[in-house]
Amino acid sequence: PVTICRVSRTFDADHSLPYVGVSEQHRHSYWTEFGYHHEINPERGVTKTMQDMRSDVDEVINRISGKNLNEVLPVTPTAEFLACWCLAQLPAYWEFVIVRCYGGFECRIDRKYITTEWLERLRDSTP
Repeated sequence: PVTICRVSRTFDADHSLPYVGVSEQHRHSYWTEFGYHHEINPERGVTKTMQDMRSDVDEVINRISGKNLNEVLPVTPTAEFLACWCLAQLPAYWEFVIVRCYGGFECRIDRKYITTEWLERLRDSTP
């Protein structure tokens, strides 16, 4: 059988968005969800180990938690681009990222809807 596996994390980070009229730096709490579809390994009973899944996600979150997103992301740090950036940092088996933030806003990026060019641009430009 194929299952959907997800890992959720919350974190706080700062940003400013002068291009959308919010030029002062401010902090948000973000809720993220990372997921993929995969066949269950019949011998192990899992798709990937929880340790591996958490490690992938925690490596990404540790790079942005408590930081100023304007200094980490190579693009305007909107929720939409944050989701794209997170996906670009993950191994290719991760299929989607959801970001929830201020005022109940939620966005989702699926790997099948982002070009290889964008993934490389986001991956190669990060500190």
